[in-house]
Amino acid sequence: MGELAPVVQVDGRPIGSGQPGAMLARLDHLFAEEVLATSEKILNP
Repeated sequence: MGELAPVVQVDGRPIGSGQPGAMLARLDHLFAEEVLATSEKILNP
């Protein structure tokens, strides 16, 4: 199972502000909605 991870630096150099931004927040929200809508429900025994 994979999820999203921010990339805030490459080779020790910051990308942009060096902090996760609005696009990651939007994608994370959309991903969570998709998982809830399409994943198989697993019940705890």
